[in-house]
Amino acid sequence: MRADVLTQVGAWAAYRKMVARRNVCWLPEPQQIEEKWEELGNISGTSGSWWTDAYLAAFAMLHDIRLVTFDRDFLRFELLGLKLRRFRGSAVPLACGFWRLAKNS
Repeated sequence: MRADVLTQVGAWAAYRKMVARRNVCWLPEPQQIEEKWEELGNISGTSGSWWTDAYLAAFAMLHDIRLVTFDRDFLRFELLGLKLRRFRGSAVPLACGFWRLAKNS
């Protein structure tokens, strides 16, 4: 993935392109986020990145949306109910995001 890493300027450009799409929306932070985040954080380990991984997994799980990522570390949350779509290579322009699924997806 190193060849696909964006600069800060490139990351902001990709972000602006993504949020300009009509099918992208902001979701509020769920009310139960702290409890779910703590629950997932306590079982996922002590690494600094696990703290943010647990938050993103909790956010996705509470909104019942799919987390899209290149990061295989999120696999540990699948058994706990996280809907996950993991990409390999440069399949998407951003490393992490969320998808709201249609009922028949």
